[in-house]
Amino acid sequence: MASENEVWKIENDLCRCCHNEGKFVNLVEPRIYLNQKEVYGEMLKDCFSIDIKPVPGVLCASTYTICDMCITQLRDAISFQKQILHCEKKFLDLYEKNAIKAKTEIIVKTEVDIEIEDDAKQNDSLMSFDEDDYSPEEDIEYELKIENEESDDDQPLVPKKRPKANPKPVPKPEPVSSKKPDSGGAKKKKEDHPQKFIRKEVQGATVYECAVCTREFHKRGNFSQHFSHVHEKMRPKLRSCHLCDVKVPAHRRAFHMEEAHGLPAPNCGACGKKFAYPWLMLRHQQSYHMGEKNYICTKCGMCFGTKKSLSSHSIKHTNEKEYKCTFCNKSFTWKKNLKTHIDMHLNIRRFVCKKCGSAFVQQTSLKYHVTKHHPEFSE
Repeated sequence: MASENEVWKIENDLCRCCHNEGKFVNLVEPRIYLNQKEVYGEMLKDCFSIDIKPVPGVLCASTYTICDMCITQLRDAISFQKQILHCEKKFLDLYEKNAIKAKTEIIVKTEVDIEIEDDAKQNDSLMSFDEDDYSPEEDIEYELKIENEESDDDQPLVPKKRPKANPKPVPKPEPVSSKKPDSGGAKKKKEDHPQKFIRKEVQGATVYECAVCTREFHKRGNFSQHFSHVHEKMRPKLRSCHLCDVKVPAHRRAFHMEEAHGLPAPNCGACGKKFAYPWLMLRHQQSYHMGEKNYICTKCGMCFGTKKSLSSHSIKHTNEKEYKCTFCNKSFTWKKNLKTHIDMHLNIRRFVCKKCGSAFVQQTSLKYHVTKHHPEFSE
């Protein structure tokens, strides 16, 4: 609530959704985005049943607007609403046709194993990156759902006691001797292998801290998934679509959902660029549109929006060129440049002009071609 003596001086447009000031878009002004007309006032009303009305007078035009960040969140909400309606319609149609069957002849133990495996597939949205595009620092808060809080590896290995058929004094020392080498072997294993996590108590709860990146997990199973996928690079390559039978890489799932099922991929409201994951879109907006650059190079003082960008830049200050071409022995600083160079040797032309069909090895060559021969399509 505003105090009695408070005065709100508005110098620019005011976003009615977050109260930021700047140069924004009118809520009833139609705009074209991806060949579709958008009216943000109507979208708010359809999605949230919120009717934002303009005020009369000189404040009408400047206070009846919405900012780009709120537009992006509104588009995401509309996409999520469409997804729910699409899935619910498909479920009800199949249910009315009696086309949904439940598995009945399954042993309980096998059923638990299947649920854990499927759950891991459904939640593995960050584990299919190329090694060039992924770093442990970008591993977001994305824990898998595993029913058992601790895996069997936490429990000591104890041999089962067999029933004694003949009570003789000779076999009695056997279980004692078998336990000693087992315990010694367990200690040797712990000494031979480096410690993967640090188990500690935080506010009465057990926490597993990764010994490599210090990330914390509340379940041992979640840590096991994290360590094997992130640090040991043992990541599933394909993910099943929950709307069809197609399997695609995790980083292509959002684009498959858009192309095959009409569910828009995460996209930037300012420039329209599409992304594989929402967190990539948010990082793009923070660094490119909001100007957040928190990583500073100690050599030249340049600022970057991500740690990966800083690491790539730091290579410029060294003379190392570890990526060598097997055709001509030419060396490159970055692996991406080596791939493009090898495409030239193999005459692989990935970039095709949509207007005339001309193909090029490099994207820059395609842009130059479009600018020179098809200027009406160049931006």
